[in-house]
Amino acid sequence: MSNRKMGRPTTSPKNTTVRARMDKETIRLLDECVEMDDPESNRSIVMRKAIEVLHEKLKQKQSENH
Repeated sequence: MSNRKMGRPTTSPKNTTVRARMDKETIRLLDECVEMDDPESNRSIVMRKAIEVLHEKLKQKQSENH
C-alpha cells in the first residue's frame, strides 16, 4: 500500500506551484474576491478564474484588432 496522501479525484491536477510578490492592497483585493466568490473558494481558485477572464478578454481584443 502506498503512503501517498489521496486528495479529491480530478480531471485537471494542479501539479505546478507559482509564486507571486504582491503588495498589501493587492492581497486585500484578492481576499475580498475570495470572500465574494464562493464559500468553497480560496486564493488559488480566484487567481485561476481571474487568469481565465483576462485571457478571454485579451483574445477578444486581439481578434478585434485583426
